[in-house]
Amino acid sequence: MMRTSRRLPSSRRGPVVKLALYGFLLLVCALLQMSVLPAWRIAEGTPFSGVHPLWLPVLAVLAAVREGEWFGLGYGLAAGLLSDLLTPRSGGFYTVFIMAACVLACVLCERVLTRRFAVAFLWALSVFAVMDMLYFTLFYLLPGRAGWAALGAVALPETLFSVASGIWMYFPVKWISKIR
Repeated sequence: MMRTSRRLPSSRRGPVVKLALYGFLLLVCALLQMSVLPAWRIAEGTPFSGVHPLWLPVLAVLAAVREGEWFGLGYGLAAGLLSDLLTPRSGGFYTVFIMAACVLACVLCERVLTRRFAVAFLWALSVFAVMDMLYFTLFYLLPGRAGWAALGAVALPETLFSVASGIWMYFPVKWISKIR
């Protein structure tokens, strides 16, 4: 009697492993963002003391730059949903913005730009800066909860701190993206 293997063929095992590793990285970053990162505040005792890094948007953009349009869409959606779950009163903002930013990054990197470290870093920095400015404008400035001074005191340091502290994620993303 011939034994049949229940394992996936090697041609289909690569994408499953890749998705599992990306999912694991997303969950690790979400857990860190929820538990450890809020305690890691920048410049305690200064106007920047409430700022802590947000790694999910950075991770989503880095993965989108490396992988392509459809993956960027799905991973941006997953990272956005997790960000909305972790941020009270965001109203789906992160889901829509991160997903759209990831698709835009994928399209431009496939057609115009390269998928190198510098490009990924600049994309993460640009996306995060625009995201913070829009979030601040929609949820703080327009409702009258904060003035323009808070934009420079919170949004700009949060952008720089998040991208600078989260850029380490490029290396596991690059390694995972090479799995075929």
